[in-house]
Amino acid sequence: MRLIVTCDDSGSAQGGDFVLQEQIPRNRTSPSPISITQVFVEPKASPASRILYSTLYKERYAICCRLDASVSVYDLEDDEKKLVCHREYVELKGCKPVSLHVFSEFDALVMGLDSGKAALVGFHKNTLEKECQIVDLPGGKPIEAFEACPSQPGVFAYGGKENDLRIVKMFEVGKKVKLLESVEVLFAAKNVKNDHLDLRVPIWITKIRFISSKNSYKLITATRYGQLRIYDTNHGRKPAHDYQVCTNPIITLNFAGSNSDEVIITDNRNMVARHSLVSIDKKAFKTNSATVGDIIKPVPRLLGKYQEGGNTGAIFGVSCFKDTFVATGGLDRYLRVYDLETREMVSKVYMGSQIADILFLEGEEEEESEEEVDEEEENNALWDELESNRPAKKQKQT
Repeated sequence: MRLIVTCDDSGSAQGGDFVLQEQIPRNRTSPSPISITQVFVEPKASPASRILYSTLYKERYAICCRLDASVSVYDLEDDEKKLVCHREYVELKGCKPVSLHVFSEFDALVMGLDSGKAALVGFHKNTLEKECQIVDLPGGKPIEAFEACPSQPGVFAYGGKENDLRIVKMFEVGKKVKLLESVEVLFAAKNVKNDHLDLRVPIWITKIRFISSKNSYKLITATRYGQLRIYDTNHGRKPAHDYQVCTNPIITLNFAGSNSDEVIITDNRNMVARHSLVSIDKKAFKTNSATVGDIIKPVPRLLGKYQEGGNTGAIFGVSCFKDTFVATGGLDRYLRVYDLETREMVSKVYMGSQIADILFLEGEEEEESEEEVDEEEENNALWDELESNRPAKKQKQT
């Protein structure tokens, strides 16, 4: 299993081959990485230009956007993961990326920026374009979440603090990406009704994910107030469902592998929880008000928590590998890998740096050869024979 973990402290990343619990030889007691090396090195990198997001491009390159909105491209086929191209854009000075989306079939990437803008960058012949195209998003307010629609390239959703959910179309796709003269707003959400005190409910979107849907746009948002909201554009402008799943800010939101009916969320403490979006506990959230008494709200059923290994800080990096594993990392500097279904921890490694993002290297898993399998079976048989030949302890005579 190969992973790359981006580091906050150094501005680079660490890559390694990791051993799972079931692969540990009998003469060892705990999992450890086969090797860890520093990768994604950029000479000027520092905590002020640390990597925030990374993604694969055509299984050959890793594209990373940094805190200063610069973009780096690394060759994954090179043993040292050498730097292929690095660009700093004057137009983006002072902006912080909130997401990174790559469109490999159109040789382009899009960054959402906290200033309420998006940046389109071309990537041709292993080189990033020297200039980027800036798009002003409708609303003119800062954003904290910016998500691409997986089924319709050019369609994005975004939101932030007091900036409710919008779905927009930014560009047309053909052989190349062509920006629209003006951004087309496809959907603008409305806030939920006032609370039990008739006070306006504040808006603060932190993450957005598109849910697969044929005849409409369907999305789920997470908020700074511990809410999960599900929107269906056929249902109306208000959320179809509004759930209070915790009282702390939700900072990551991911689907549980390929299953869009379940999500994995983390908060700013140490929670990593898996919830169902189709199975609802109608009386799971309970609070008390001096004016109206007990307030009971429905909550998506909690399917379990990934807590083995003792999370001791906020989790910022969560990544699922197909339907097999989920990796987490954050403030406590530990990378933990869990079995996605059983939630058992299969690897835990101290990385020595706060973790921002985790990238599974798909397509680089090396299958064991028949000789390696035979050798492993012989070793296991040898250990079994040694165990069986060990003399039994004599009982003390009384």
